[in-house]
Amino acid sequence: MRRLILCFGLIAVASWVNAQSGVPTKNVVAVDPSDSSRYLYGPCDKAALLEGEFAAWTKPGYTAYQPDGSDCLELLGRTRWAGVKVEVFFATWCGDSKYQVPRFLRMAALEQMPDSCLQLLDLDGNK
Repeated sequence: MRRLILCFGLIAVASWVNAQSGVPTKNVVAVDPSDSSRYLYGPCDKAALLEGEFAAWTKPGYTAYQPDGSDCLELLGRTRWAGVKVEVFFATWCGDSKYQVPRFLRMAALEQMPDSCLQLLDLDGNK
């Protein structure tokens, strides 16, 4: 019984320390109470979009998109990404995001943008 209490105590302390660390959790899937749809919320990584339950809308646009020269900005022609940070604010429930984010990720991959330069932040429906 003492071991069980000690174990629960350690789990509670570890959870509290993790919550206090200020490090946001990645790839959180939330549910919209109005229609039970699932969406990403907060910081996420490319894998959360290109694999798993959200791949149905990201993967086709990602693989099919072939940018031409007019699509790419000079920024995407960089060979050195040191000091570059790109923040993408989007929503998995938004039609424009469903169209543009896979295309941007494809361009970034073709231009060999390191994951460390990219921060994806998924928004909920609260405006």
